[in-house]
Amino acid sequence: MYKEVPDALHLAVTLACSVPKARHLVASEEGLLTWLASQASFTPQVGADYRLDLEQKGAAMQGSIQGYDAASGIVYTVIDEAVKKAFGSTIARWSWEPLSPDFTLVTLTHTGHGQGDVWQRAYEQHVKSWTFYLSNLVSVVNEGRDQRS
Repeated sequence: MYKEVPDALHLAVTLACSVPKARHLVASEEGLLTWLASQASFTPQVGADYRLDLEQKGAAMQGSIQGYDAASGIVYTVIDEAVKKAFGSTIARWSWEPLSPDFTLVTLTHTGHGQGDVWQRAYEQHVKSWTFYLSNLVSVVNEGRDQRS
């Protein structure tokens, strides 16, 4: 994990699966339910709204799909409940890249965090949450084990 630009979160994981499987996991309702969400309303179509209910009581992600290319990635807004009232949304960019027929590099870049204490707390929460959830994605795919329970 590293910061490329101020307040940008950048994580990458290698999954033991094909690109179509990786795309399914990060850009479909069914896939997101296996490692991230307990309930999902998600269609990878530009302009579509989405909502992902997370395991933590009352925690949710929502926003709208800003870009989608089945060959390379998806971009969507993230409205963080902790900062929504005052600051609006951030942007999550996912990409998937083949390393071989059986391995795919999945990258998340989460940008748009502002300055100040509220944003710093939101950024720190995003680091903590995405680190856990991407670790869970790897665990589900590579080991067949969901760490959420």
